[in-house]
Amino acid sequence: MAFERIRISLRIASQVRSPEDIVTLLKIEPTVVHRIGEKMSMRNPSSTTRQENLVLIEFTSIRDTDFSEELLGVIRSLSEKRLELTTLKRDCDIEIFCGLFSDNGQGGFTLSSDNMAALHSLGIDVVFDFYA
Repeated sequence: MAFERIRISLRIASQVRSPEDIVTLLKIEPTVVHRIGEKMSMRNPSSTTRQENLVLIEFTSIRDTDFSEELLGVIRSLSEKRLELTTLKRDCDIEIFCGLFSDNGQGGFTLSSDNMAALHSLGIDVVFDFYA
């Protein structure tokens, strides 16, 4: 099923590694970078401060597309960075975040066994958020 919009991103958080170290190792330009000590909300000066560095790499923000196909493309891209990701997993929390936006409050997808096997081989957790 096609969702109204899909966002798939790689999130890498660490209390040890700097964002620059993470980006240098992966050789992928980040979409967003946050550092330890920054305010969680730049609009709210009384917000708490970040306890870890965060690198966000957004792969997709697409309308009317098949989620399974998009996820497979991301998995293939990340598979090329398997060694680097394994190195980062030693002192970073890494996850693939999938935001799925439905225009009618309904929707679903099939996560194929091939996609699950590829995800398993990467050893990265996947987070699914559904928005209606």
